[in-house]
Amino acid sequence: MITVLLERLGQTGAGMKSTMRQVTVEIVPPDSRKRWLGGYKNKDTGLEYHNCSTQTYVRVRPDDGKVRFHREVQTKELSSGITNDQMTMVETSTQMTRPGAFITGVEDREIIPRPYFSAAQWEARRLAAVIVLQSYIRRMRAVRYVHELRKRKAAYEQWQAEEEERKLAEEQAEWQSRLDRRQNPRTKDDFQLLYHGLEVWRQEELNGIGGLEGEDRQSFQIGLLRQQCVYLSAIDKLKNNADEQNREIRIKKFFDTSAAPMQWIEEEYQKVNTLETPDTLRARELREVYYALKLTGIAVDERLDILLHVKLTVQEYDTKLTREVVDLLNREADLLLRGTRESNLAGLRKRIQNLFLRFCEDPQYNPIAAKYLSVHKTKDDYKEGMLVDKTTGKYSDTGAFVFGSPDKAPTVSNRSKKVLNYATERKDVTQHKRIMDAIRRSEVAKGYESQVVFHMSIEDMSYIIDTIWGGASCLSQEDEPFRLTLPRWDESQEWSPWNCVLLTKDEAETHEQLSKLNAPLRETYGAALYRSVTQKHLRAKGYFLSLVEVQSKRPLELETGLEMPPGSSTMQAAIST
Repeated sequence: MITVLLERLGQTGAGMKSTMRQVTVEIVPPDSRKRWLGGYKNKDTGLEYHNCSTQTYVRVRPDDGKVRFHREVQTKELSSGITNDQMTMVETSTQMTRPGAFITGVEDREIIPRPYFSAAQWEARRLAAVIVLQSYIRRMRAVRYVHELRKRKAAYEQWQAEEEERKLAEEQAEWQSRLDRRQNPRTKDDFQLLYHGLEVWRQEELNGIGGLEGEDRQSFQIGLLRQQCVYLSAIDKLKNNADEQNREIRIKKFFDTSAAPMQWIEEEYQKVNTLETPDTLRARELREVYYALKLTGIAVDERLDILLHVKLTVQEYDTKLTREVVDLLNREADLLLRGTRESNLAGLRKRIQNLFLRFCEDPQYNPIAAKYLSVHKTKDDYKEGMLVDKTTGKYSDTGAFVFGSPDKAPTVSNRSKKVLNYATERKDVTQHKRIMDAIRRSEVAKGYESQVVFHMSIEDMSYIIDTIWGGASCLSQEDEPFRLTLPRWDESQEWSPWNCVLLTKDEAETHEQLSKLNAPLRETYGAALYRSVTQKHLRAKGYFLSLVEVQSKRPLELETGLEMPPGSSTMQAAIST
């Protein structure tokens, strides 16, 4: 209820009279947001005024059949176009000299009419101007298009040059790496490269004696054999030097890791905390003593102090090893007091260092060593998990064998394979190992399921690359191993020996991009190449027949309850990662 004051003004004898009464005003609330109907703003006062509407219904005029909203009304022609095209829009007047009014003619101008300019001429001139404008616009677009083409061409040529430089740099880096590995071999792969190079040289020399016969051929072969023995002896010397250097690196790594304090990250504060334990302090003390024993060129008194400190360290335990170390320390101290030269003490000092290293690596004297060094197994541990090496006739732990495809039980240990390879074939499988590691990383990233590649060994990968695919790309026939890779043939299926193709790295990237177009492989590569790849897949499927069953199984032991094949430490490590 809203009270409304209604004033009625009337003239009575008493003057003005007012009355008040109450009325009911019904307010209808809106059912939607009010529309913005426009408005304006006063620039002087800054007030805004909005247009509004009322709730009163607009009366609709009945339709009388007349068309009021049409184009002819909105675009009314002001003339008929025949008689009054040149009429002015506004009526004007003129002023002339007359009696009583003088108009000066100083600023008057004499106008001479020019030739008549018709509407057709105006249209023709307008059309000519339009043609000129169109020609300039087309020229501008053509220039832009050519400029864009030149820009793309320059970018492509620059990219092509960069790719050539990159490939050349990769090739030079690879050859330099091989040269460095041959000159300073350190790892097993480096010595495989040396033996492979020796075999390549021997084959080239044998191919060069095709014209020799009889005794000349035999004498040449004998000389070749002697030269080969010289090279093998040089490789053995390099191997001994590498073993010594690798031994020093291993010892340093052992002391650094065992003497390092425990560390953990406090996630709440993003802080790295460290903790020294009695075991790490003990390992640090033994490390300092060991490196003190290796010091050379020091005075006799300083050397005697070091020997005394070592003696006090080992005398804490009464064992056969400590007694032997103490005996050698006393012997060196006696020889030093007698004035023996250091060159004559080299062998004795080497024995002391080796025995003290055994002391540091024994968990009985250095408890933390058990965490970083493998402990010798007991006799009972060797009752199970043993396999016989047919080449030597000796039993070895399963960790000494490589398990390839499940249908092949390992009969030759890793050590025997290495010796046989150095003696006969002398293959370099470094690049095969690189390709297999790249496949495993790629399958892990793509979400593998059956882990076929993790059941394969280096020998299996060598068979696929060298025997099935011939060691060359099926497209460009590139046979340089470091340029090759083994991607999926069908990207929608998991990698397997019967779903792969040997290509170069650039070809593999293009193959992956083409697979995203979902085009059939037969149409993409042609019927001949498709048939050749299919035949190789059938050959691989027949050779790795047992892996077909492996591909259909889930890999994780927790999901299926299946046990991992023995010796598959690489696969287990990949799963845990």
